[in-house]
Amino acid sequence: MVLSAEKTVLSAEGMVFSAEKTVLSLSAYDTVLSAEEMVLSAEETVLYAEETVLSAEETVLSAEETVLSAEETVLSAEEAVLSAEETKLSAEETVMCCLL
Repeated sequence: MVLSAEKTVLSAEGMVFSAEKTVLSLSAYDTVLSAEEMVLSAEETVLYAEETVLSAEETVLSAEETVLSAEETVLSAEEAVLSAEETKLSAEETVMCCLL
């Protein structure tokens, strides 16, 4: 009878130990899941940062295109001024020739 009771106690202790292992295993699994969620969140942050960088690069390229366009406009205006000065000089030469 005592031996049977001792066996029952040992069996119960074995079940408690098994249950504790299961709880620890579940706790570790929860920790792993939490870590995986943190990794996914960090990856999302990296992707968002990469999108932000790409957007900034596009903005820079657009600004550079605007600068180039402005420089072309300035060059075109300078050419128009030079052309007007040439026309003025030509007209002055014509007037001088007519006066002589």
